[in-house]
Amino acid sequence: MKLPNTDIFTKEESSHNSIGLNTFGLLSVSLLWGHMLSLVSWWWLPVTVLLALVGYGTEISKRKEPINVKFK
Repeated sequence: MKLPNTDIFTKEESSHNSIGLNTFGLLSVSLLWGHMLSLVSWWWLPVTVLLALVGYGTEISKRKEPINVKFK
């Protein structure tokens, strides 16, 4: 069975706009509230910080137009 050509799907930009919070970000916010309310031990603070960094780093930014440099 031949697979369909996927080039037509990768050429178009996604119109989806995210609000800046993904699963990792929401989990880090939840753990942060757990720390503030003393429901979660402070030993889990490095995991909370790591989750916040991962959540921030995995957000997809819109692609910018490439800069065309012309030499004379």
